[in-house]
Amino acid sequence: MEPADENFQAAFMSLFADIQDEQEFPNQRPLLAHYTSVETCEQILKHNQIWFSNPLLMNDRQELRWGILEGTRGAITNERIREACGTPDRANELENQIERYQSKFEDEHALDTYIFCLSQHEPNDSDGLLSMWRGYGASGGGIAVVLDTAKFNGQEGQRLVLARVHYASDDERRKWLDSLYERFANILMDTAVPTDKLFLAAYWLFERLKLFALFSKHKGFREEREWRAVYMPWWDDDGHFKKYLGYTVTPSGVHPKLKLPISEIPLIDQSECVLEKIVARIILGPTIS
Repeated sequence: MEPADENFQAAFMSLFADIQDEQEFPNQRPLLAHYTSVETCEQILKHNQIWFSNPLLMNDRQELRWGILEGTRGAITNERIREACGTPDRANELENQIERYQSKFEDEHALDTYIFCLSQHEPNDSDGLLSMWRGYGASGGGIAVVLDTAKFNGQEGQRLVLARVHYASDDERRKWLDSLYERFANILMDTAVPTDKLFLAAYWLFERLKLFALFSKHKGFREEREWRAVYMPWWDDDGHFKKYLGYTVTPSGVHPKLKLPISEIPLIDQSECVLEKIVARIILGPTIS
């Protein structure tokens, strides 16, 4: 992470003001179901681990790429941002810094970013969602592990964030990006960030773009009602979780995994680290139930 500069950090934190805390964990504590194969569920239960997947290898892998590439492209070509910089030289410096963070993410962080996908589950639902069984639960022959977030301790860790996914069309997401660029340009003008501090402005903008990319999807997926626990390696300064990187062999090949012990998850109280204590129920898929 970049060193903090309190003179500008508070101003740029307003880029995150649209995140509605009352709709997010820990203010919301729904049941969350993870749909998977019997074999994967067996490994999770046997080793008391949760397996995170890399978003670039998931079936909706275009979402992360779209968010980062579209967000960065829009930022460096946005006329309001360039005008807010004041001079062409400052605009070019900001563009260089944004591109630097994009390159850093692609080269150092994208392949080490891991996601654990969950679907919001109704308390009286004992069957699960057919679309989720088809897409993620071995075509109905798998298992859904339902976790009770009321048993979580309510503290998100530096390395791990739990939040809901927001759905919109590509046009709607581009409009949201335009509003982000407008807010960012206004902050640049109001704070008069010196040229040698423009890297801080680029840092906070790119941090918001990463959250946008990780927690938004095309509205065609909205039936999934997805929440995500995301491991963010750029917040893991000492590389503490890297020792849990591994892999699994699937019909489509070898897939990297973050095999995180339950006891290491900062969202879960250490006194509740046994998996059985946070599992509300396990649902068998419709073809094996």
